[in-house]
Amino acid sequence: MNATKLRAWWSHRQGLDGSLLGQSPAAILERCGWARSVGGVGPYLTLFSRGRTSREDADRAAAKLEIHELPTARGCTYVLPASDFALGLTVGREFSGAGFNATLRDWGRIGLTMLNRGTGNGHQILSPEWVARATAPAAPEDAQGGYGFQWWTMPGSDAYSAIGLQGQYVFVDPATRTVVVKLSYFPPADGPASDETAAFLAAASAWTPR
Repeated sequence: MNATKLRAWWSHRQGLDGSLLGQSPAAILERCGWARSVGGVGPYLTLFSRGRTSREDADRAAAKLEIHELPTARGCTYVLPASDFALGLTVGREFSGAGFNATLRDWGRIGLTMLNRGTGNGHQILSPEWVARATAPAAPEDAQGGYGFQWWTMPGSDAYSAIGLQGQYVFVDPATRTVVVKLSYFPPADGPASDETAAFLAAASAWTPR
């Protein structure tokens, strides 16, 4: 394989060798791939350069839903053939949660680093100014508290928590120098479990060893 042969293969694969002349917009996109569109002429150029498709023909194909512009990955939109609509919608689906796998001890270290204003294991990892901003509510608190930079603030207190999707907590209370890590799971929209956890964290923070 040399560069000349590779370029010829790629030109054929993309339909730039005339092999897609006269093909429908959907057939062109099925072979050469989705055409990225961010409000520009990219899809029209993709179709014209391969099949000599006019803008009017491309618009007619879109009106018949033979091709369509769909939101997909990375906040972009792409023009897809109808055969790929399901895939395009799946790829473009919003992702509301992600996992960060760590041991309870490591989560505790994160909490201690925040408690110590960004210092961990003797090193200044985060600036104290950033920690202060991250753990302050970005808007006025309500009865449930507020929200900073991925940290939930507790109402009427300097305490704050990193809260997982279904019941995981890293609770930090600077006033009592308390860090609590809670690894658990409770069903979605389980209000009583959330209220119970908040009460437990407040009690743990207020507890004084005898």
